[in-house]
Amino acid sequence: MYGSTDENQYFCIGFEVAKSTFMDKMEINRQSGYAMLDCLIENNFPFALYRLPGEEEPNLVMQETEETCLRLNNLTELDGRTGFVVAPFLVRVQTPVILIRPEIVLRGETAIFDHLRNKKWTIPSRISPLAGRDETFSGLFASYAETYRRFQVGLEEEHLKKLVLSRIVTEGRTADFSAGRTFERAKRRYPDHFVYLCHTPETGTWLGCSPELLFSGKRRHGHTVALAGTLLADGKSRWDRKNLDEQQIVTDYIKEQLEKAGYPYQAYGPFSVRSGNLLHLKTEFSFPLSDAASVGQLLQALHPTPAVCGLPKEEAQAFILENEKIDRRYYSGFLGGINLGDRTDLYVNLRCAEINTHSLRIYAGGGILPSSHLQSEWEETENKLQTIRSLLRTEGGFESIEK
Repeated sequence: MYGSTDENQYFCIGFEVAKSTFMDKMEINRQSGYAMLDCLIENNFPFALYRLPGEEEPNLVMQETEETCLRLNNLTELDGRTGFVVAPFLVRVQTPVILIRPEIVLRGETAIFDHLRNKKWTIPSRISPLAGRDETFSGLFASYAETYRRFQVGLEEEHLKKLVLSRIVTEGRTADFSAGRTFERAKRRYPDHFVYLCHTPETGTWLGCSPELLFSGKRRHGHTVALAGTLLADGKSRWDRKNLDEQQIVTDYIKEQLEKAGYPYQAYGPFSVRSGNLLHLKTEFSFPLSDAASVGQLLQALHPTPAVCGLPKEEAQAFILENEKIDRRYYSGFLGGINLGDRTDLYVNLRCAEINTHSLRIYAGGGILPSSHLQSEWEETENKLQTIRSLLRTEGGFESIEK
């Protein structure tokens, strides 16, 4: 016999309370699981935690031994390699290509958290050479404006078609900041982005939410995109000639590189895609691969594209190194899994922050053409910075140290 209405009501209330308590405990367990990633960073273990666009579960690639990450001096050396690659804007002695060896490869929160909880970690003896990288770079308008004018002169006098100007905003890190929990928040907020948290002794710690694919390959099928042009997703703004020209420059460059490499391709676009509070213009390319494990030459040809560098590539890269006031390091490089399972997924390192002991260095940039305007370019970088800044504000993880 069923109980009275009051008894049923009390039972339902009790059930809801128990359910709520259970869900709260589940969420606490998830948060504590992601917080364990902070321990890996503190103990200087090389690892990459990442979530591919459109997927639910994160992936972990990790080294547990004292063996150092593989250092490469050329992108072509990636042929036949397996692991998680972190490549800089420019490969040089200070910023080599780093490959995290896939000693541990796990998929899904349950498998990852179980492994981290059950493992008896020993603190490695190696010390990160980047422990003191907490210098402040100004992200203020006056500094940006000065460099912007230098770039406009470069476009005119050196006959460059496009340059990409970047800036850094440095924020003070608070004591309760958690890189692992911030990754989990980014994963939920940006489901269509490549979201990652990566640490190696050579590169330091990076967190990002990239909307831009550089290359993906699965079996005998390859893909890349031309992503350029930026609008605020306010429902009012419209694509102007500057943004259309900027995207066309990137599209033409990728077409040229694929043709030179002998890849017959199909192109679709451009079309608008949303990235957080912004819109971009995107053209997709698909092409057949004879050997998905050997794409080093193609990566060497593509990277860096005019979306993050300029055109012509070599001249633009040299100009940026000489005239940009910041050291990009691994910002506007690329990273991702290479030949893991049957696929490669490499994304441009955008909308990212370099996490240091006492600060976070947040990066953003934008394409400069002769038709660009200083104020609109500045506002574009401000809007791009919000991708990471919004995550940190929610986390309570930083306090401004800029005037």
